[in-house]
Amino acid sequence: MTMLSEPGRKYRPFPPIDLPDRQWPSRTIVAPPRWLSTDLRDGNQAIVDPMDAVKKHRFFDLLVEIGVKEIEIGFPAAGQTEFDFIQGLVRSDKIPDDVTVQVLTQAREDLIKRSFESLDGARAASATLDWLEENGHEDLVRGAVARGEMARSALAPCNYEFQVHGVDENGLAKVLLSPKRKEHVLISGAMFLRPVDGELVRVQGRLAKSPSFWIKTVDIVRSYERIEGAVMPVALETTAQVRMFGAATLRMTYDYTEIDGHPVAPRTMARR
Repeated sequence: MTMLSEPGRKYRPFPPIDLPDRQWPSRTIVAPPRWLSTDLRDGNQAIVDPMDAVKKHRFFDLLVEIGVKEIEIGFPAAGQTEFDFIQGLVRSDKIPDDVTVQVLTQAREDLIKRSFESLDGARAASATLDWLEENGHEDLVRGAVARGEMARSALAPCNYEFQVHGVDENGLAKVLLSPKRKEHVLISGAMFLRPVDGELVRVQGRLAKSPSFWIKTVDIVRSYERIEGAVMPVALETTAQVRMFGAATLRMTYDYTEIDGHPVAPRTMARR
């Protein structure tokens, strides 16, 4: 089916409400809204199989082909991969003269500067500024939950009740996790988020159910970092109370040589 050249024509105006003392109820919409695609923004970097640069270029070309005139092309401050895609798209002369591109950034001076650097050379561009209020931790919860995949162990509403619990000693927003089921893949504890953007930093707590008769309890601390545009687990520590033998602790670190086909430079583990 071919997309309509003027999609706004298929909608009828909403009948006005007769309220003489008010202005807005009697107005009608006489023109279609501005269509803005946000499909290429950074949220796609947090899914299990994120889009690489090739897929993003194909997606952008398709959006242009179907006639979208405003396209949010990404979150350049999220990582080098995202920055390189946006800068490459701008410099490749693939953006038509009648298309305006847009980027997303948080309200921090360094991130704003980085975002506008990625747009250097663009004919027309705009930016969405994400301003986080000092005490707006409920928004952090919603953002972190929205990024979770809907799996049995995911940080998602189907698995947990969430309750904002202020800020910890390191300035991270603390959100309590209450499992909805007693399963050994769920954790009773808390997750910790960066206040500036709601990015997941750490999850810690106790397994909601013991995985074995021989194990009384299992305490877990899992740390995360953003690597090549994706939030990835980088360290795991588990302490199990084993019947008759006492406590046993296992520590693991994760090293990535590549993510989504992109090489990852060696890094220094940050202490959480």
